[in-house]
Amino acid sequence: MDAELRALLAEAFRHARLDAQPQRFGVGERVQCRLSRGWILARVLHLNVEQPPGYVSAYLCQLDDGALLLVPHDSASFIRRASVFAELWVRMLALLTSLLDLLFPTQARYSERRQRGTGHAGEEPGSASSVDGGSSGGSGEGVPSDPFEILGLAPRGEGVDLEAINSAYKKLALHWHPDKNGGSAESVAMMQRLNSAKAACLDHINPQKGENSAAADEEANEAEDQTPAADEWRDFERFQKKRNEEWKKLRREMAKARKKAAQRQRREAEVESSRDLLSRPETLSASQLKKAQRVVAEAEAEAPAVDGGDSRGGRTEMDLCVDPVACALRSRSFQALSELLTFERSPLGPLDEQGNTPLHYAAYLDDVSAVNAVVQLCGKAWWKAVLLQNRQKESPLQLAVSVGGAAGTLDRLRELHQQAESREAELRATAQQAARAASRKFDPLGLLYILQPVKDMLNPLGLIYRMKPILKVKPFLAFAVCYTCASQFPGVQWIFSTVLGLAAAVLTARRS
Repeated sequence: MDAELRALLAEAFRHARLDAQPQRFGVGERVQCRLSRGWILARVLHLNVEQPPGYVSAYLCQLDDGALLLVPHDSASFIRRASVFAELWVRMLALLTSLLDLLFPTQARYSERRQRGTGHAGEEPGSASSVDGGSSGGSGEGVPSDPFEILGLAPRGEGVDLEAINSAYKKLALHWHPDKNGGSAESVAMMQRLNSAKAACLDHINPQKGENSAAADEEANEAEDQTPAADEWRDFERFQKKRNEEWKKLRREMAKARKKAAQRQRREAEVESSRDLLSRPETLSASQLKKAQRVVAEAEAEAPAVDGGDSRGGRTEMDLCVDPVACALRSRSFQALSELLTFERSPLGPLDEQGNTPLHYAAYLDDVSAVNAVVQLCGKAWWKAVLLQNRQKESPLQLAVSVGGAAGTLDRLRELHQQAESREAELRATAQQAARAASRKFDPLGLLYILQPVKDMLNPLGLIYRMKPILKVKPFLAFAVCYTCASQFPGVQWIFSTVLGLAAAVLTARRS
């Protein structure tokens, strides 16, 4: 038995599951833990907290701000007993902070004091958490989402395979299918989002987009056709078919845009070369001179058409932009646009060197459906997209006006612009109100909040004075009564216990 126990202990020590020496601190003790910014006060919560296999932390401590800290070794280099000076320093800082809050409250607390009147310091009304910070929306506005996280899978698809994607999609599709939710707008939008997420996840594990991935997915899900979820799978197959068609349109548009951009670059290079040759006519033959003059003349004749005719508003660069988002808008591939602006790109980001955003392109293309699609994909940040300006200081509405947009597009953009300005003004007013509420001002009534506890501290001393006859006869009884009174004020109990203890000892010595 002893040999077996020794073997178990040796195995435990070899895997670092026990400490070679007993620990110095117990649960609940105040300690100081060493961090990069210095020694910080904490309280021990647990001992020998086991972490991943092969690693044991000597202590699990909780800092005064609530954060948890793992101390790896029971060593003076990492943990030590809390010193009296450190405790006093922390309490002094807390006292100074409390005094600052009492004498210089925020505007919100200042107003609450006037409404409720003065009272005990411990009952002071208001709190910092009651003031609205005035933030607008979440921190992730305009930030691409992870399609794997939408399906409840590991971020960026780490360790995820086709079976896991299908299983996660099936579970969510059964819950959100419009047929089971009365065809609500929320379920329709969520189902669209799930379809897009699944398609993007399949593309991630199988980068080849198109019919090949759709065929692989159909083959993998063939066994599901007779299950109650067959409707969901058929919906996704229809979605995938339409999606593949849109991605084909998008790729054709991108190829066409690249071809036009390459032709324009070659043309510009040829014109520049011809102008350079014309600056040195003596070096040219008659045929070379004639050809250079013809190229420059054709370029000058084409310039007015490009500036004001062939390209709307003289924005040829927007017609030739090869960015996938711009190509999706030009080809009206709205499903591909949804995936691009949801999983890959920010709907607020620029698409070209002129700072034009997706909404600028939708306005330039004079397409109300594209405008609505981009605004919807912006989510809570839609008003920012409406008010964003390019490098020419043009908002989408101003750009549409400059290129002569149709009445329907202009009306929709004006409506959005008015709503966005109202939203911006509302958020600005909320932020200003929050800033005013958080600003501090001196409050003379804060002195009353400070003097009230002092008065409460002096009450037991008055009781001692009034009990002078009892002190002369029964000092220990007086001590018990006064100590009971002092116990009502835990913050100063140790002061009264010390004073009353000394007084009782002196009186007892005199009587004896």
